[in-house]
Amino acid sequence: MIKLKRSDRLDYAEREEKPIDIKCDLCGKSCQATGKPIPQNAVMVLTPDIALIASRYCKNCNIVMCGRCIGVSQNERGPITKGRVCPQCGQEISFAIVSDLRKTTTKLA
Repeated sequence: MIKLKRSDRLDYAEREEKPIDIKCDLCGKSCQATGKPIPQNAVMVLTPDIALIASRYCKNCNIVMCGRCIGVSQNERGPITKGRVCPQCGQEISFAIVSDLRKTTTKLA
């Protein structure tokens, strides 16, 4: 089996607009970054399970983190409202996309 370089895996995910499995920079658990940006006017409706694995990116800290690390609980019901700020610096964060990963040293799963 051929192991692709990090940059090749990121290129593929971005070109095909597919999510990519990564490791959270804070806890090391598996999560995912999306292959394409989420439209600015999109309303994200996530189940707790998806909210846990949907990674977020903090431009200020230059880290990617999973939902667990930003305070999402698997027991939550209703809209997921937690996780709009970085737990380290308090700045607004966004859902992580492949192009964000190119700016970080986040490990691919």
